[in-house]
Amino acid sequence: MSELDDEQVLYEIVQLAEGEIGLCRAGDDEREHEPLLRIRFSEESQYFLESPTGDAPMLVAKAMIEAGLEAVQEMQLAADKEPQATSHLLH
Repeated sequence: MSELDDEQVLYEIVQLAEGEIGLCRAGDDEREHEPLLRIRFSEESQYFLESPTGDAPMLVAKAMIEAGLEAVQEMQLAADKEPQATSHLLH
């Protein structure tokens, strides 16, 4: 068990200086800490993400991050349900 298992860590999705969207620990300064995740939309994809409010790239990035976190959680739950490998080797 890691020390992070016992404490809650908060994350935030932020617009980075380079125009990318990043997932950071809440309160981290991007100049001091590398984002945990970066999402960069190509010019072509930005064309399809144009919206009157301009928030479509952030909404899509949020949906991508949420889907990834859900997938990781499901993998962890599946791994917890698998029986632990036991060795039947006799010496």
